[in-house]
Amino acid sequence: MRRSKSGMLAAMTAVALVAAAGCSSSGPDLPDSTGSGATSASGDYTATAREAVDAAYKGLYSAPPKGGPSAQKGKNIWVIPCSSALFGCSEPAAAIQEAAKVLDWKVTTADGKASPAGYTAAINQAVAAHADGIITIAIDCPPARAGLQAAKNARIPTVAVWAYDCDDPKAGGGASLYSATINSSGTPPQFGTRWGTLKADYAIAATGGRAKVLLITHPDFVVTQYEEAGYREELARCGGCQIVDTVDITGQDLGNPATTAQKVATALQKHPEANVVDAPDDTTMAEISQVITASQNSDLVVVAGEGYPSTVALIRKKVVTAAVGVPANWLGWEGADAMNRVLAGETTIPNQGASFQIIDADHGLPASDSQSWTPSVDYRAAFTANWTG
Repeated sequence: MRRSKSGMLAAMTAVALVAAAGCSSSGPDLPDSTGSGATSASGDYTATAREAVDAAYKGLYSAPPKGGPSAQKGKNIWVIPCSSALFGCSEPAAAIQEAAKVLDWKVTTADGKASPAGYTAAINQAVAAHADGIITIAIDCPPARAGLQAAKNARIPTVAVWAYDCDDPKAGGGASLYSATINSSGTPPQFGTRWGTLKADYAIAATGGRAKVLLITHPDFVVTQYEEAGYREELARCGGCQIVDTVDITGQDLGNPATTAQKVATALQKHPEANVVDAPDDTTMAEISQVITASQNSDLVVVAGEGYPSTVALIRKKVVTAAVGVPANWLGWEGADAMNRVLAGETTIPNQGASFQIIDADHGLPASDSQSWTPSVDYRAAFTANWTG
C-alpha cells in the first residue's frame, strides 16, 4: 500500500486534487444500451457501463440536507488552500469567502504554498492568531501533521476539504488529527473510488467494451490511489478491456511538465494499441495536452479529471474527450458547512450533496472556457436557508 509523499498533494489539484493523441471526437459515439460486440467474464458489461455514464451525464449530486445548526456568527476562521496558484485549491477558498458572508465570519486566507513547510507555517499562524477554526483545502494530514497537532493541542477545530486524515489507511493509518472532513456523497475514500469507477465506465462505454487503457497515476497522492483502485476494479469487470500500461507521475514530475509529457509520449509510442488515455486530474491533462495533439490519433479517447477551465478549453478543441467533473465551488461551501456544524458541537457530517458529473462536447460543457461546469442544484441557496432559517 503506497503512502502519501509529503509536500506533493497540492500539484494534483489544479485538481486538482486541482487541467497522446490528437483530436478525439467530440464525445465519442457511445454504444447503445445493447452493448453489441462487448464481452465480459460475467456477461456483457458495456450496457452496465453505458447506464452509469448516462446517469452521470445528468449529475450524481443531490441537494444538501435540510436542517442543521444555524450560523455560528462572529467567528475568526482561517482558510489554508494548498496553493493559491492552483484552481482546485483557490476556487474552494473563494467559495468559503462567499459562504462566510452568510455565516458572518471573519475569514483570513493563508497560502499553503504547495509544501509541508508552507502548510505548517500557515496553520501555526492561525493558531497564534487564536483562530476559532481552520479549514484546509487539498492538504492531506501527513504533510501537515505538525501544524494540525498544534491546532488540536490549542483546541482549535480543523476541517479538511478535498483531503484525507492521518487515520486513512492509504495515508499511513495513524491517529486522526482533523476534527472533520467534508462529506461529498460519501467519505473521502468513497469519493475517490467512485471517481475512478466512473472514468472506467466512460472508457468501457466509449470503446464498446474494448478499452486498451494507458492509465496515468500519481503514487504520491492519496486521492489518486483511491481513484486508481476504483478504476482498476471497474475495468476488470469488462472482459474485453485491459490496462496496457501504467505511467506513474510523481509530484516532482508535475513540477516539471516536460518530464510528465515525455513519460506519457514514451508510453504511447510503446503501446500503439492504446485507445484510451486516462489522466488522473486536470493538472496532468494540461501537461500532456501537446503530446495528445502530436500523436494525431483521432480514435483515442482521452478522459481528464475535474472539468476545470483548462480542460473545458481542451474538450472544445477536441483534444480531450470527456472529464468526470468535480464541483470545486460546492466543495468550499461544504467546508464552511462542516466547520459550522463542528463549531455547533456536531460530530458527524451528513451527506452535503456534491458529487460528479461527466461532461463532454455534448453534455454539460460551459459556454465559456473561463468557467468550470456548473451543477444544476442551487447548493448556495440550500446552505443559506439552513444557516439563516
